[in-house]
Amino acid sequence: LVTSPSQPPMRHSVFYGWWMIPVAVMGFVSTVPGQSVGVAAFNEVWREDLSLSSSQLSGLYALGTIFAAVLLPLTGISMDRWGIRRTMTIVVLGLAIACGWMSLVQESWSLLIAFFLLRFLGQGSLSLLSTNTLAMWFHDRLGTVAGFSNLLVTLIMGLAPLLLGWGISHMGWRFTYQLMGVAILCVMLPPLLTWFRNRPEDVGQRPDGKSGSDLESGGASEAGLQGFSWKEAVFTRSYWILILIKTSWALIGTGLIFNVQPLYVEKAQGYFSPEFAVTCFFTTVAISQLVGGLLADRLPLHHLIFAATMGMCSSLILLWLFVGVPFFFAYALYGAVQGIIQAVSSTIWVRYFGRKNIGKIKSGAMVAMVAGSSIGPLVMSLAKDLGWTFSLSVLAFLILAVINGLAATVLRPPEAKVTCD
Repeated sequence: LVTSPSQPPMRHSVFYGWWMIPVAVMGFVSTVPGQSVGVAAFNEVWREDLSLSSSQLSGLYALGTIFAAVLLPLTGISMDRWGIRRTMTIVVLGLAIACGWMSLVQESWSLLIAFFLLRFLGQGSLSLLSTNTLAMWFHDRLGTVAGFSNLLVTLIMGLAPLLLGWGISHMGWRFTYQLMGVAILCVMLPPLLTWFRNRPEDVGQRPDGKSGSDLESGGASEAGLQGFSWKEAVFTRSYWILILIKTSWALIGTGLIFNVQPLYVEKAQGYFSPEFAVTCFFTTVAISQLVGGLLADRLPLHHLIFAATMGMCSSLILLWLFVGVPFFFAYALYGAVQGIIQAVSSTIWVRYFGRKNIGKIKSGAMVAMVAGSSIGPLVMSLAKDLGWTFSLSVLAFLILAVINGLAATVLRPPEAKVTCD
């Protein structure tokens, strides 16, 4: 099944793109060390072991994330120039080294470097490359494939807090990070060094396994698949609306997950547990990602985004105004609409702007997302340290969600390329 890049393309009776799905899924799962759900599991032991306050830890996390966001376009540029395979191999090696570095931190400055490496290589670069892997191989079926892949990723990552908690209590947090680095190498390097390919043209195929005539008759011409340049994309209204929405979702979602334990104390009044709230969140994310992926192949994407923003507003109203059991409904609802927005995000960039320069175009969105994810936890932690309640932070999030809803009403596919000399 494998041909080297120097050999002429080969045609296969079976669509080669199906082999890319498990690589993308494993790539997403391997981002756990740099994701908020992975970092949150270590918060308490870091505070105790490194003698840090909540604001100090959140500040280091935010600063490392911002540095990561600034450099993230380099990943998109490398992908467009050298291909996903080479770029992802370097990122995977770097992420494993970053896990090793994290296991050795002793001071604040070394923790800051660790946060930067994990966020840049994990949450930023590897997520970007895994998403674009599917976008290269699928077009008409991209929503369904992305939804199914996201479902698998969410189910697997939902186990991360339990596994990490067990590792911390039984092996220590430092050895747990070392083990994660080794696991990433063992999972990702074999497919990258063997069967992985950058795009269907490398093996004489087309997206979705279609022929050239099938693409033309289906309305997805080769020119349409090539799409916008980065300069053309940034001169469209759609690009900036999507940037706003991506940033807001990352900011709010990361803040809610990162601070679920103190939010639970303030809002849940002893019902169930904070772990139950996280379970509600990830359960609805998993289900809605599959449903959202199916809908993304059948309904206008801007309609789905508007519906998701309305759901986000509703969940934040629940979290802001009510206490007790509604706390868990708020997390479940937010998870449901986040699953939909993630499914749409997996498809909308390549469908709106094409795939030729998707790495550079989407890296701008990833910069905004990574930067936004650094602000949410910091805002909530600072509010708490200043003596305010978390409800004030949630109100600020609600205002931002309303702005997203207004922006979503004018979101439309870009109709024409803008020439930029």
